[in-house]
Amino acid sequence: MDALEFVLSGTISRLTGRGRGELSIKLHGPHIDCVLPEEAFAEAVLHIPPLGKTLTIRRTVKAPTTPEITPDTAEMRKILAYLEGHPEFALSRREITSYVLAEPGARSKEVQELLKLDRINALRLRFQKIARDAMAAGKTAGQARKAADDAFSRALSLSTTTPTVILSAVNSQRAALGLGQLQEICADTAVNAGVGIVGGQPTMPVNKAVAENDLRALRDAMDARASHEFSAARNEALTKLRRLEADASLLNAVIRDDFLKVALDLFDGEHCPACDIPHTPEALVDHCRKACKAR
Repeated sequence: MDALEFVLSGTISRLTGRGRGELSIKLHGPHIDCVLPEEAFAEAVLHIPPLGKTLTIRRTVKAPTTPEITPDTAEMRKILAYLEGHPEFALSRREITSYVLAEPGARSKEVQELLKLDRINALRLRFQKIARDAMAAGKTAGQARKAADDAFSRALSLSTTTPTVILSAVNSQRAALGLGQLQEICADTAVNAGVGIVGGQPTMPVNKAVAENDLRALRDAMDARASHEFSAARNEALTKLRRLEADASLLNAVIRDDFLKVALDLFDGEHCPACDIPHTPEALVDHCRKACKAR
């Protein structure tokens, strides 16, 4: 049994693992007649029915991990690797007794290790983690997609987001901007293609917040101009302007009054802003009054 296990897997179970003490394959694997490790070997000839071929395996105790196989092909190496990974056929009576007498929890773990189920369990835990991470990522992506759909629907005032409805709404907006029509909406379609290009040159981006405030102010101004109060004030202003046009003297008085206001605003406290003659503020006011009376 030891020879069969060694030639197929490169190890001897009863000389490895817990409780083996000072035992080792190198020192205790060779037969009593083959003390030197390089002289101690095991050889097996295997027949492989599915392939209809024969495989010869030879291992020495000195190099248990590098067997000699005939024929040495990739196909035969693959078969040997499979055999090395499944040593569960070799159990001594002592090992069987150990499994029987082990505690339930420890026995389960040891049997899993024997049948290589511990690796399967590790893979299962990894796959479970991958599945949980994928579900979390999928949930996050779904929420992001729903938020994007809602924002897109609000931007285009859509109740449904079918391709036909989206294409019609996008082309309507593009027509308002003087852009060409799109023929279809795909996953990689840029609905804003051409925006920001005038005469083949890029334009400066528009601050949407400022533009929105300007549009709101424009709407308020247009609403105010359409109100009854604005119309009444406008008619009153027109009536007063017609009176000024009809009375030349009154119009001249208004012009003089405006002239005097501008002159006083430009007066530096020392010189007349019109003739640059030195004047005190009182003298300038008196001079203006005399000039008005002379007219």
